[in-house]
Amino acid sequence: MRFTDGYGRMSFALARNMARALCVVGLLLMLGCDHGHEAGASTTAISAEAAPAVPPASSPALGGYCPVELVERGRLVTGDPALTLQYQGQAYQLSSPTARKTFAQAPQRYVPPFSTYDPVQFSIEGTRTPGSVDLFVLHKDRAWFFLNENNRRKFLLSPDPYISRALSGQK
Repeated sequence: MRFTDGYGRMSFALARNMARALCVVGLLLMLGCDHGHEAGASTTAISAEAAPAVPPASSPALGGYCPVELVERGRLVTGDPALTLQYQGQAYQLSSPTARKTFAQAPQRYVPPFSTYDPVQFSIEGTRTPGSVDLFVLHKDRAWFFLNENNRRKFLLSPDPYISRALSGQK
């Protein structure tokens, strides 16, 4: 079967069949049908695949402080809720469009490796106890949080054993 004439133009039969197919597809889309499936069923599935559902965080990660400012400058700068990005089920508020772009390019660099849990408390008790966002240490460009000043001091004296225990999950 030939689809073009001798000049490279589409044959009338092919053009007619393509027009019919487009009309049928358009009609199905307008009616919300998808090849015999329930109306809207595949649309929901496609939407779920294109944008995975992330459960909304009850409060922003890091107490709403910008993780980029924290890691890059060692400062607690309040993030803007309008510049929030989701990463690993947490909502991170960024302080500026530049910080948002920076975070989006490499979020793993800015997310604390042990969340906001206190690595010293974990080494002592074996439990993941949230630290205070106000009590943090930057060590090797990573933020670590502490339950109290005493734990923070212990960490500063010898951080590596606490980090290894926290990241290995062993007390």
